[in-house]
Amino acid sequence: MFKNGNPWGQFETRPSRIYLTGFMGVGKSTLGPLLAGLLGWEFQDADRCIENVTGMSVSDWILIRGEAAFRQVESQVIREKSVALRQVMALGGGASLNPEFRSWIRSQGVLIYLKASPESLLARLQNSGSDRPLLQTPAFRTFEGQLNSEALASLLRRREPHYEDADFSVQTDDHKPAELAAAIQVWYLNRRIR
Repeated sequence: MFKNGNPWGQFETRPSRIYLTGFMGVGKSTLGPLLAGLLGWEFQDADRCIENVTGMSVSDWILIRGEAAFRQVESQVIREKSVALRQVMALGGGASLNPEFRSWIRSQGVLIYLKASPESLLARLQNSGSDRPLLQTPAFRTFEGQLNSEALASLLRRREPHYEDADFSVQTDDHKPAELAAAIQVWYLNRRIR
């Protein structure tokens, strides 16, 4: 189809799925619908899909059944929802940490890492009134009940190499979601290599 090889790697045409990955609070669920709107695609939030399938909040599922059981359900739901084409999906913060599953995600579409500094993430998460289960554990709380910035930065450092194994990354600090969605759209429409 392409004279000098396919610029989209294994895909015959431009991939019609975009997966957003990154740390909790980076803005995947905010930016995703904007990007989907620009492309004329559907938007899926993996965590909301999981809640619809299980009838439980992500927080409750993890607290009752554990993170390992959650990751199994998460990968199953993402695989099932990935049948649809022309969609942007916001992944949970831990969905792309498993190398085999990350490879599968990349075989289905384009994986984009939304990146933010630990300071930005801390501010966003403190202001969100978040019920994220990981942040409710003692390791992530100070004696005063505030988020522990050192624990958050440490977790980000451990996860970052996994997030970096994406097709494209976007720094979200100091940018509005609409600006970021437009930048990703331009990259996606002009992308030449995989």
